[in-house]
Amino acid sequence: MTQSESDISILVVDDDPVMLKLVIHYLQQKNYQAFGVSNADEALARLNEDNFDLLILDHYMSTGMTGLEMLKKLRKDGIDMAVIMLTGASDQDLVIEAMQSGALDFIKKGKGKKFFNKLERGVMRALHVSHLKRQMTQTHAALEESEKRYRQLFLGSKAVLLIVDPEDGRVVDANKAACRFYGFGLKEFRTKKISDINTLSPEEIKVEMDLAQKESREHFYFKHRRADGSVRYVEVHSGPIVMDDRTNLYSIVHDITDRHRAEVFLAGQHKTLEKLAKQEPLGEVLDELTQMLEEQHANAHFAIFSVNKDGRYYLESAPHLPEEFVLSARTRGIDQYCSLLKGECGLSGFKGVKARCDTCQARSWMEISGIADAVVQSIYSPTREMIGFFCAFFPEKMSQSDKDITLDYMKKNASLAGIAIEHHKQVQAINHQAQFLQTVIDAVPTPIYYEDREGVYIGCNDAMADFFERSTEEIVGHQINEFYPEGRDKFDEVNKTLLEKGGSTVVEGAMKRSDGDHHVMIHKARFQEPDGTPGIVGAVIDVTESKLTEKQLRLAQTVFDTTSEAIVVTNLENRIQAVNPSFSHVTGYSEQEVLGKDPSFLSSGRHDEIFYQRMWQQLGATGRWQGEIWNRRKNGDIYAEWLSISAVLDANKNVSQYVAVFSDITKRKRAEELIRHQANYDALTNLPNRTLFLDRLSRSMMRAKRQETQVALMFLDLDRFKWVNDTLGHNIGDVLLQEAAARILHYVRETDTVARLGGDEFTIVLPDLKHTQDVEKVARKILEVLSKPFQISGQEIFVSGSVGITIYPDDGKELELLLRNADTAMYRAKEAGRNDFRFFTAEMNTEAHQQMILERDMRQGIERDEFIVHYQPVVDLRTDKVVSCEALVRWQHPRRGLIGPGFFISIAEETGLINKIGEIVLRQVCNQIKIWQDDAVMQDVRVAVNLSPRQLQSENLLNEFLQILEEAGVSPNSLTLEVTESLVMQDPEGAAKLLDDIRAMGFKVALDDFGTGYSSLNYLKRFSFDVLKIDRTFITDIESDEGDAALVEAIIVMAHKLGIHVVAEGVETNPQHDFVSGQKCDFIQGFFYSQPLTPEAFMEFCEKHNA
Repeated sequence: MTQSESDISILVVDDDPVMLKLVIHYLQQKNYQAFGVSNADEALARLNEDNFDLLILDHYMSTGMTGLEMLKKLRKDGIDMAVIMLTGASDQDLVIEAMQSGALDFIKKGKGKKFFNKLERGVMRALHVSHLKRQMTQTHAALEESEKRYRQLFLGSKAVLLIVDPEDGRVVDANKAACRFYGFGLKEFRTKKISDINTLSPEEIKVEMDLAQKESREHFYFKHRRADGSVRYVEVHSGPIVMDDRTNLYSIVHDITDRHRAEVFLAGQHKTLEKLAKQEPLGEVLDELTQMLEEQHANAHFAIFSVNKDGRYYLESAPHLPEEFVLSARTRGIDQYCSLLKGECGLSGFKGVKARCDTCQARSWMEISGIADAVVQSIYSPTREMIGFFCAFFPEKMSQSDKDITLDYMKKNASLAGIAIEHHKQVQAINHQAQFLQTVIDAVPTPIYYEDREGVYIGCNDAMADFFERSTEEIVGHQINEFYPEGRDKFDEVNKTLLEKGGSTVVEGAMKRSDGDHHVMIHKARFQEPDGTPGIVGAVIDVTESKLTEKQLRLAQTVFDTTSEAIVVTNLENRIQAVNPSFSHVTGYSEQEVLGKDPSFLSSGRHDEIFYQRMWQQLGATGRWQGEIWNRRKNGDIYAEWLSISAVLDANKNVSQYVAVFSDITKRKRAEELIRHQANYDALTNLPNRTLFLDRLSRSMMRAKRQETQVALMFLDLDRFKWVNDTLGHNIGDVLLQEAAARILHYVRETDTVARLGGDEFTIVLPDLKHTQDVEKVARKILEVLSKPFQISGQEIFVSGSVGITIYPDDGKELELLLRNADTAMYRAKEAGRNDFRFFTAEMNTEAHQQMILERDMRQGIERDEFIVHYQPVVDLRTDKVVSCEALVRWQHPRRGLIGPGFFISIAEETGLINKIGEIVLRQVCNQIKIWQDDAVMQDVRVAVNLSPRQLQSENLLNEFLQILEEAGVSPNSLTLEVTESLVMQDPEGAAKLLDDIRAMGFKVALDDFGTGYSSLNYLKRFSFDVLKIDRTFITDIESDEGDAALVEAIIVMAHKLGIHVVAEGVETNPQHDFVSGQKCDFIQGFFYSQPLTPEAFMEFCEKHNA
């Protein structure tokens, strides 16, 4: 039992109150839930209200029903609960009757321990039996439910399902799908055995069922017979299944008739094609088809007829039709024997419609032959010509649906039958053709022979026997080596190649005959024997007499056809008689277009009549002329040719023809011109290059010297071109140079020379100059047009020009001197602010000399550590404390003393020395910051260092800075890097990226000289500067110039709105200090507090000012 005692409910019925109380008390002590009533009516009422596991029932009660009567009533009402009967008497019959009525125990009453022990055992036994009965009831219900589901699945499945007794093969059960498939009702099906539907013998069926029962095999393939007698091919999945303690076999049946027929159909077609490929007789090929069809239709016999061109029918295949039918059909023709094929059935074969043989003219003949029905299917060739038909003959009347099925299979095989019949006809035609050809070959005078793959003659014509001076019998079976031993190796190699690769070839050689050596040509080609074996066919042509002539002609023709030079042959009337392929290649005219024409149609018009007269005069006098001439091609192009004309003399030394040979030299002349152009012109702009420029300048100077005139030489350099090239790319730069060249050319004369020396350097030579004012006008126009924006690839690009001008002979009479002076003047124009021009003056040479000395001194100063750093304080206006400073370079020159940057910075920028000077400044600043870090007053002072344009162009700038800081042990947080507004505006995109990288490393960034570079507010916001320094030019006149004051006020407000601190540079007076202070400027730098100081003086200043 799975219930505990406390969960078990017991109802006690007894009219004796004492006994009732004792029993209840005892049961409760045993942890049962016990309840009591005194009669049967009360008990029935309680049973209707509550569920009890056990009923203890006294038999003899003073009122109402007895216990036995109540028990019987419970069983009658369908209440099957556990009951123990109590009684005070010993009545054996009563006990038997009570047990038969369903009581589980019968206990005699008592009041002692023995009674209660017996009662306890009875209760436990009754409860246990009751539990077992409930389990059995539940199990039985589950089994019934499972059986019900199985029946539903079994009967409702769409698959064909059978249950078979393996002992006798009886069909135990079948579902609805099985009944439909086999055509039996279920009741009838259960009377059948598997042998009634399986076409195997009983012994074979027993073997197959044993295999299924032992699970040795799961898949079986049978032919099953249905109720209507039709046979279907089936695939059966079968195995053991236990039902009602008995092992049966289940079978799941799949109809594979269509699949089986398709497999048989494909196998039959394969065998048919194999026979066809082996060239087997037509009857045997078609027998394969008819037998395959008869396997699929056991109750039908098939025949295949062919039709010849005169409409007669011939029986080709009928393996199982009556012998007299076959014999008659093959001797007299089926159309003579059987009017079947002349009636409606025969017409159906031509029309391609279904035949109705029940009305056939041959009905009586069919009955005699044992044929009750037939269908006909026409057979067509690949070209849709009817060449035969199938006939299917049935021994019994067939339904139209069965005939349709048969027709369908006949149609599927009709195309293959058509191929076989057509192939047979083609073979016959080929054989006939072969006989015809052999007759023709024998009549041909050319020797012809056939060899097998071993080179053995297998046939030849009469002409071949005559040529070898032997009979046909003496040739066949032998090899050519026996008649021509010298050619053995050659023939073996040729035959091997032909047999492997096919095609044809010609073998030449000399063969000895009784009348001497004969030169022959033997034509060979591969052919295929009917069985697929390759062979060789050949023909022997005697070409002894024509060989020599042919050789000479071939040589001449080869030269004529293959020479790269054009050849024209004309007669005495100068009419073209022949041209070679090269002539057509050069001129574009085909031979047919020029034959019979005068060659003058090629004339280009460049040569006058006198030219041609002289040519013919020389040709008549010497018989030969050669020279360069220009002619015109068919497409109109004019080309140059080198022409040689020779007269051809006949046997009498008279001129009979002229032969002209010429070659196209246009490409050579163009190449020469291209080389000359490339040597003198710039490839990008097509302007004269340095070589041609120097030549023209030299010629202009010599002409001016003779004519006592002047020559102006201009050097022009494009400003900001390097920035365009570096930032926008060389492609944009190249286009800019091309468009700049075009603009310059527009403002000069045709006699002037504009040249490109390289890069962005142009030169302009103005010869025959009358007034120097004319040069100035040209220079202004060129500068004006160059300053206009260039639209290139969707971008607006601004450049300008710097022009240096020198005049011959005033500024020099030597070419090199003029070049040097023009270059000097151009650099002075650049120094003056660019987009300007300068005439050369003698003073420029002096300045150039001084600059050269200054550059030399700077280089020496770098090596001697002459450059030092001074520091100018920056004061916080709110605290009046020094919070930072600007590092300013000074040059301690050994002769000139301490020099400010204004004297040498521009030369340092120009020469590139600024990079080295910048590195010196940064190293000194970092070393000084390291020293100040240990001082309480100086450790928080930030130092600002200026960056030059040249430094910003260096790709390794930031890496070099970080290396210097790392060597000094200084953090980037101690430095502010200052860039000028004009520097940022040169390349906004590049500057934005660089400044972002600088800030990311920990440097602060200041915009120096703000207000002088025309930058937009958008750029100011975009670059996110930390500090903005107002240029001193705005501070200087702040007291007297209201405009400057307003600008300073606006700059401070604008910067603060953007979160940028402002430094006023160049503050020197109290009014200046008070004004910027009143405008809430953050910091002041200038002489108001201090000039730039040495490191020691600056440190002392800070200690005093910040005290």
